[in-house]
Amino acid sequence: MSNGSSSHIAKWSTDEVPDRDRLDFWESVLSSSVMPVLLSEANPNGFESRMSLSNIGAMTVARQRGSPHIVGRGRSELSRSSARSFNILVSLNEEYNVTAGKGRLRIAPGDVLLLDSERPFILELEKQYEFINISVPPELLGTWVDDFESLIECSLTTSSRWGRSFGSYLALLAPRFGQHLTLSDAAISDHIGSMFALISREMNGNLGWSAGEKSLLADIERILSQRFQESSLEATDVAASAKVSVRTLHRCLQATGKTFSGLLLDARVKCAVRMLQSPLFSKMTVAHVGIRSGFLDSSHLSRAVRQKTGYSPVQIRSMSLGLAPDMRAAQLSAEQSPPRDSSQ
Repeated sequence: MSNGSSSHIAKWSTDEVPDRDRLDFWESVLSSSVMPVLLSEANPNGFESRMSLSNIGAMTVARQRGSPHIVGRGRSELSRSSARSFNILVSLNEEYNVTAGKGRLRIAPGDVLLLDSERPFILELEKQYEFINISVPPELLGTWVDDFESLIECSLTTSSRWGRSFGSYLALLAPRFGQHLTLSDAAISDHIGSMFALISREMNGNLGWSAGEKSLLADIERILSQRFQESSLEATDVAASAKVSVRTLHRCLQATGKTFSGLLLDARVKCAVRMLQSPLFSKMTVAHVGIRSGFLDSSHLSRAVRQKTGYSPVQIRSMSLGLAPDMRAAQLSAEQSPPRDSSQ
């Protein structure tokens, strides 16, 4: 049994708990660290579970895995809850059933499900489970979408073409992955919010661009082109420069099929590729190129550049434009690559 933390990651396990006490122990762990719940119909002689948990800004991210059981929230559990939260669930390995106000749903691995802590529900985990569970306070969710009622207790993956990409991204947000992130908490939150906004807009059938949205998008892109080198730049900073609210900024980006973190990353990669290919910066270290381009460190630069161009920064630098004609294609790829949507 562990209830310590490593690099701000808290961990719990039933390993050292006697078999007869494990179900009660795990119910207590979930009730104190996530929300009050009731566990039932587990094999008391073989029950086991583990969880690691960390914070990303106002959000709490947990990775949970273990043996089959049923977890629910009824009147008693609702009455013991101190604050409202919304939980984003993604199963990484098996199907499961959820019964809530909208009926009984079968949720597939990779599907995104949003639950409200103020509503009763039952999750039936029939096999060995592995979940990402992200707790979001209502005030944060409210900055992402105006009306999130339509998103609650639905499979967002089957309801939106953006859902599958969203599920894949959320699966990466395990606490152990968070240790290696070079993005700020705000940037991760902005990206999750933008994806939620895109899904909400699509589910509500509102996909057109207005003239105002096109104009604001141009302002956002102009501001990003001027400020992308600021490593701590966040959506709130750009919204302030554009003289709009953060919600309006995200609403504009969702309407045009873009995300703030995607635009910011594109601007930084374009700058880095230009510097790496230019003889004027041949004496500058790759790490310094990354800093000049707005990246926090060289590892983040390397991942981003390779993702966008297919080359590492060292490979880009080692090949001059004259000796590697395909590098122009790499640069164009960095400049023109659209937001990825794995569902298409």
